[in-house]
Amino acid sequence: MTRPRTPSPTGTAAAPAHRAALDAMLGRLPRIHAAVGDRFPLYADPATGEWTSTRRGSWTGGFWAGLHWLSLAVHPDTLAREQASTVTGRLSARAGDDTVTRAMTFWYGAAATGGRLCRDPAADQVAAVGARALAASFEPGYGVFPVGTAFGGPPQPRIGIDALAAVVALMCWADEPSGDRRLARRHARACARLLVTDEGQVLAERTLPADRPPPAREQVWARGQAWGMLGFAVAADRLGGEFTSVARRVTDWWLATAGPPGAPPAVFGRAGAPLDSSAAAIAAAAMWTLGGQPARWAQRYRQAATATVDALVVGHLADNGALRDGCYDPDRDIACRHELIWGDYFLAAVLAIRCGAVPVAAW
Repeated sequence: MTRPRTPSPTGTAAAPAHRAALDAMLGRLPRIHAAVGDRFPLYADPATGEWTSTRRGSWTGGFWAGLHWLSLAVHPDTLAREQASTVTGRLSARAGDDTVTRAMTFWYGAAATGGRLCRDPAADQVAAVGARALAASFEPGYGVFPVGTAFGGPPQPRIGIDALAAVVALMCWADEPSGDRRLARRHARACARLLVTDEGQVLAERTLPADRPPPAREQVWARGQAWGMLGFAVAADRLGGEFTSVARRVTDWWLATAGPPGAPPAVFGRAGAPLDSSAAAIAAAAMWTLGGQPARWAQRYRQAATATVDALVVGHLADNGALRDGCYDPDRDIACRHELIWGDYFLAAVLAIRCGAVPVAAW
């Protein structure tokens, strides 16, 4: 039986607790491996610890591969490199899938971690395959990388927020050989124009064509808001100041709405909604990034990121390193109080940069 950690007298996790939490999260990778074999973990039951997994990785395979590289960067080991290389190599089969989430697969699972953190040439090669395939899917008429059809949905082209950060990062990473930075800029501009309300709410997805900002919503999907925060923070970091304003607007909406640091409701404005710790972990990465801007206002976002990480470690991370209280799909009541592989990834990644275990962020 695992239990949340007891808060410190100040209500925050001290720096040694950050490193202990990171080591606990990365130390359980062998146990997850034993549970899923050559499949990709998706979410784990909070009572039994049993993992639901996928054969090809779905949209989350890159997070599983990325955790291996992150573990290698923190604890160098020959066997860990072999395991990371094996898992990342299996991502190559996803390059041909018609989905913008390929950006997540090949950025978090190869370029950001195997390449940038661990300087692994084979990981860079896998990332390059994915980047070329993604670039070829750009729809110039709409100026977007469409959501795609791999996971169903209507046949009309759609624009979505989930993969914005990975699209921008992967295309900027691939820019020198293929000039893909301009595609990332066009896509980010379209997301800002079509998926963000004047108030700063982020819409998860929209059918094209569309030509004006969406109206305000009574209910907002928390993870979609967090994906938007991360996407525009990364765009401001990689592409320059034109995205700083929208990054601050969507982040300020989160800070004004989410309440105390920690796991927010999976759907803002919905009574009785379960919590989603994964949304908070993504939001922490976003605020950490925005807090790195060279401006006086940036400090409050870095402080908010740290407070969010502290609250997750204190209140939602079990002693065995599992991030509890994630919500995969609140509308269909799927895995609504579970450990989620992308929640694990982002919390571990923020902990790693927060305690100085890695030189650059893994997002």
